[in-house]
Amino acid sequence: MRVIFEPINNGLNIIRNTAIGLGNFDGVHIGHARLINTLVEESQRRGLVSTVYTFSKHPENFLRKTLFTPQITTTKKKIELMDQFNVDYLYFAKFDEKFSRMQPEEFVKRILVDILRIKLAVVGY
Repeated sequence: MRVIFEPINNGLNIIRNTAIGLGNFDGVHIGHARLINTLVEESQRRGLVSTVYTFSKHPENFLRKTLFTPQITTTKKKIELMDQFNVDYLYFAKFDEKFSRMQPEEFVKRILVDILRIKLAVVGY
């Protein structure tokens, strides 16, 4: 598994034909496990690269300056868990001012389609 902490524009677009699991994954619970298993199974079935797209810190910690949301699962533990699920890539995005201003359509077009070459998205409810 390859773990990526770099900004999205720094060469990540080498990944092609991805299946993306989107989520905060603040604690890898049973619902997350089902999502990740579906991601990996569908990626293998379709010949895609499984990629979990998450955040290095909880977005609420940026959005709500007065409220701190602790990590339930440490970054190190997330890496270990995703490796156990046989995820190909684990990408930690930085949720900052610029990211918070991005419109949903821009995120889908610029990040998911243009850079990550998404072919499948697996998300929760």
